[in-house]
Amino acid sequence: MAVGIGIKGVRELFPEYYLDMLYEIYTPKEVDLILKSYLLGRKTTFRINRLKAEGDRVLDELKRKNIKVDRCTYYKDVYVLKEKQDRVLQGLEVYKDGNIYLQNLSSIIPAEILDVNNKDKVLDMCAAPGGKTLKLAEKMNNEGVIIANEVNRIRYERLKFNLEKFGAKNVTSLNLDGRRLMYIYKGYFDKILLDVPCSGEGTITIKNTKKLKLLKNSPFVKVQKELVQSAFVSLKKDGVMLYSTCTISPQENEEVINYLLKKYKDAEILPINLNITNYKNGIISFKDKVYDERISKSIRIIPNEFMEGFYICLISKKG
Repeated sequence: MAVGIGIKGVRELFPEYYLDMLYEIYTPKEVDLILKSYLLGRKTTFRINRLKAEGDRVLDELKRKNIKVDRCTYYKDVYVLKEKQDRVLQGLEVYKDGNIYLQNLSSIIPAEILDVNNKDKVLDMCAAPGGKTLKLAEKMNNEGVIIANEVNRIRYERLKFNLEKFGAKNVTSLNLDGRRLMYIYKGYFDKILLDVPCSGEGTITIKNTKKLKLLKNSPFVKVQKELVQSAFVSLKKDGVMLYSTCTISPQENEEVINYLLKKYKDAEILPINLNITNYKNGIISFKDKVYDERISKSIRIIPNEFMEGFYICLISKKG
């Protein structure tokens, strides 16, 4: 479908309001990069699962099977397939045994940013399929306490399967509505990762035509605001939570954080240090809306050939 389309053709696939949104948030050069990523798709990235794997064994098997990879310079144990060898990779014993976890680089970043240790009580509120939970468990050396919650029963079963397959031993899984956790775990967690359900605009590729059914007014905003409130109430004083989406709409990103800051005066936005280049700070106005200036500390990952579009905000609860 994408053959011969070009950037101009990609523009024609999107409604005018969506393109207007892109040009209001990003520079023309950045919009071209986004549309190019929609056109070309993204390279397959994976990380070596240190909960189980010895890195040398994985790399040796990749070499024996002539699977060509580049090491990611941003994060340890992350690799990019140089060629379309996804099926070959998934046929390897090191993949079947849970030594390799396929995960887009943008999806790895939230768990890298959230600073956890093995003395923390940690919540992954919308955890399925479990990639971020697994990375948190790895950072905690499979010690401490992680609660991984998923409301959808089918996705919850997938979460449980992945936690077992990939060797997470410090995780308890729950199948609850995340909006209810504030009543069970008020002020309990040291760290919370909240990767909310969203419209997924940052994951679009032309091949994935389902993602082209874009809605001007997101149906996710209400639940996102309820989830971010539940997460913040569940956080200890001086605790830190991370809010993320894989979408572009300010409705689901800055507007949700603005809601939180208005509702809770003890919420504070923390700066984020990233060693990637394809990002910009969160916006503080959109159309006729003005957001809290502190939201400029949040970040937007601009989609490219390696990364999906992501929004990330780090929030602390003042003691």
